Amino acid sequence: MVSLFPCLSETFIVREIHALINDGVDVQIISLKRRSEVLVHTDAAALLDRVHQPQGSWAGLWNAFQALLAHPIRIVGAAAAVAVGTWRDPRVLLKSLGALARALEHLEWLRQFDPEEVYALPGD
Repeated sequence: MVSLFPCLSETFIVREIHALINDGVDVQIISLKRRSEVLVHTDAAALLDRVHQPQGSWAGLWNAFQALLAHPIRIVGAAAAVAVGTWRDPRVLLKSLGALARALEHLEWLRQFDPEEVYALPGD
């Protein structure tokens, strides 16, 4: 899970993903933000079929709302943990809660994929 994929400035992520794939890992990439860059490294372009992009604002909000209805205690708990860890910086708090909401958009797909592990890489 990354904030944006592909991203020209984060070639190390692409190298790490390729290394995992070469080791036989079925890597799927969740991008929390829509692809915005026109220029894409060749190595990153080879991974685009593995990327799950956000659906858009209304569809994303609907999916996040459905996730909240399905798992209210867990999601409110996660939001509370984010708030406790970031309340001193309102900008970081809002960005973090926004990232949580964007991540919830992918929850149903993630449940179907049923990964053994999920890695979240820091972004802006």
